[in-house]
Amino acid sequence: MTQSEFAQQLGISKLTVSQWETGYRKPSSLASRAMMMLKELRGEDKTRKIVEEIKKRLDKLNTTYFNSQLEGNYQIQLSRRMRRTKAAALPEKKVIRLSISYLEKTKDKELDEILKHEMLHCYLYEKHRSWGHTKEVRNLLKQMEKEINNEPRTLFRENQGLNPSRRL
Repeated sequence: MTQSEFAQQLGISKLTVSQWETGYRKPSSLASRAMMMLKELRGEDKTRKIVEEIKKRLDKLNTTYFNSQLEGNYQIQLSRRMRRTKAAALPEKKVIRLSISYLEKTKDKELDEILKHEMLHCYLYEKHRSWGHTKEVRNLLKQMEKEINNEPRTLFRENQGLNPSRRL
């Protein structure tokens, strides 16, 4: 939602919203209550629950496939602007961004595959390895995809990179 749309729904000026965001002014208690009501109507609580659920999945996949080696607390962002891409990893910012339009259509298993894909990019970035769509990344993704129907096993061991018992 843009500042203009937000201001229009609250019945205030765009400048006032801008001043709130920059900290130049603080909203009145009445404006604060109106914003809370607007957030509830727009479903921000629902969005927060979705993000929390995705975060739990991310933690589980980190344990299952990466031996909990994905460092730091990655932030999940939902984007309405992403139309052609399902997701994007921004490991330098510790962010995984997901397309809301695709998320609405996807099933749980597909979401896990998307998360594993983006987590692999983040893992390689953290290990100072090439994290783009290189041959290594494509091979590791294929290896992960083979395990969809099989019992998942940890692909990475601590301080060893790839699990030596597994071949690419």
